[in-house]
Amino acid sequence: MKESLIELVCGGAVAALSFVANMTFVSISYAVAAVRFESADAKEKAQLSSYEMRLIEKSKKVGVFAALGARFFLIAATFALVAAMYGILKLGGAEIGPNTGLKLVGLSIFITLFCQYVFCDLPGAYFASREPVKTIKRFSKIFLCFYYLVFPFEILARKVSEKFFGRKISEDDASFDHIDVLVKLRAEEEETEELHPYAKKIVRNSIRLNELEISDVMIPRSKVHYFDTSDPVEANLKIAAECGHTRYPLCSENLDNCIGIVRIKDIFKAMENGEKVDLMKIKRGVISVKHDDSMFSALQKLRRNELHMALVEDDFGGVIGVLTLDGILEEIVGQIKEDIVDESNAISKTGKNTFKVSGLAAIHIVEDYLGVDFNNDEVSTFGGLITNILGRFPEKGEKIRLSDPAMCITVEKAGVRRVEECKIELLESSPRPGEQEA
Repeated sequence: MKESLIELVCGGAVAALSFVANMTFVSISYAVAAVRFESADAKEKAQLSSYEMRLIEKSKKVGVFAALGARFFLIAATFALVAAMYGILKLGGAEIGPNTGLKLVGLSIFITLFCQYVFCDLPGAYFASREPVKTIKRFSKIFLCFYYLVFPFEILARKVSEKFFGRKISEDDASFDHIDVLVKLRAEEEETEELHPYAKKIVRNSIRLNELEISDVMIPRSKVHYFDTSDPVEANLKIAAECGHTRYPLCSENLDNCIGIVRIKDIFKAMENGEKVDLMKIKRGVISVKHDDSMFSALQKLRRNELHMALVEDDFGGVIGVLTLDGILEEIVGQIKEDIVDESNAISKTGKNTFKVSGLAAIHIVEDYLGVDFNNDEVSTFGGLITNILGRFPEKGEKIRLSDPAMCITVEKAGVRRVEECKIELLESSPRPGEQEA
């Protein structure tokens, strides 16, 4: 009876410890995957020590050893449960026949797999995905101990695999990677749902951002409107009324001497409180980026500093333009319509074959009015169509000739980042001097 009790207690204890170890490996796998591929930002990563960061950098090794550990302790839990159930049967005085062992092994495997999923996989994945940094800090030392213990076994396994299947099978890149499997399965699951065409466009534009430089999106210096500290507040407010923007660089004489950014909202707030508007008091900080920096680095810098605008500098430190968060957003979602256009005034006839068109006029209105088809589903406004054709924002007076439909478009009014008004001339002739064919 004493032996049966020892079998029960030891078997149960080993099984419980095996499940705890299993949850450790599941948790560390999901946590490393989350930090590397998904949810942890730079601030959270800064909490990790140097050896913990090495786990992130060598996630493939973490995946291999986590898989080995999970298998090892799964087997240990199975045999421990068999021993514990033998002890229970003996304590109960049950007869143990020749087939009892097989039945106990089968039942033990079922219980082990069930407990593994319920008490290890599900809670381990849940908590590790939501608190990846805490999980790594909690379990990294335990994992490293197992890593060094099992490392000789992993080398031996590669040698044997190489002997039977060749070197390629045992190479590091071909090894089982638990973390990559998790990421691939999750990506495959997300790709099973059909994306809306506009969602696909946003994804394509987001990927395209990686190919753009800041100079491709910035507002050039010649089109930047700014407040001057030497001018009275009334003169600066007149600029704001004419331009209609919400933020302006505050400069001393020119854009190279920018000392901050002024928000119109802060000016209105000061006026509502009956205070005298002092631009130097309400100005906010300003940052600068290099013209050849990547769009993603600029976007991260704007987010980190919680700003909507940055100065763009050339290689010599001179300001060559301004980058705005709205400008980056338009590269992803398309041109953002700022005003509401009365459809009755969106397009009007000014001559026999000439028409005046608002840049914010809907494409379908222009097509219906002229009886043409632009064959372009990527934009919604006429100004967006011109920008899409040129691949940039046009200058005032610029002419574009289309062959189908045959027309010449002249940009008569252009803002900083949009087309305001155009003239359309229907024609059949070849391009004339000064016209750009598209």
